[in-house]
Amino acid sequence: MKKALLLALALIAIVPAAVEAQQDLAELVQQGDTYLKRGLFRRNNLTPYTGGVIRYNEGKRVVEVRGSLRNGKWHGRYESFGQFAQSGRYDNGGKCGVWSELQAPDPQLMLRECARLTDEAFVRCMVRISKQGPVNYPAC
Repeated sequence: MKKALLLALALIAIVPAAVEAQQDLAELVQQGDTYLKRGLFRRNNLTPYTGGVIRYNEGKRVVEVRGSLRNGKWHGRYESFGQFAQSGRYDNGGKCGVWSELQAPDPQLMLRECARLTDEAFVRCMVRISKQGPVNYPAC
């Protein structure tokens, strides 16, 4: 019985650590175009952050930006929502591939219609609402 209880407690302690949550972008320190995370014990110890990030509006109810960082720079999928919406990919801090950089006529409409879609469907939805085409950057 004790062994089963210890095993169950060990699994409960380990499994949540395996699930990677997105870091709130507001909690990172920005120096130029690099985002840094404070050390757990030494708060002045700043290291470039790698992983998924998300930024909410002031009320923490609506997602404004989500993407990923590698060594503190934007890298991989990036999406921003609001009056000026963007969707595309970064490669070590530089935009690459096809981006949708759209001035949405109604931000609430865009969030309602497009926010839950992913990848190409998201881009098509934003293009349809704003009636503007995608922008091409160098290939990733």
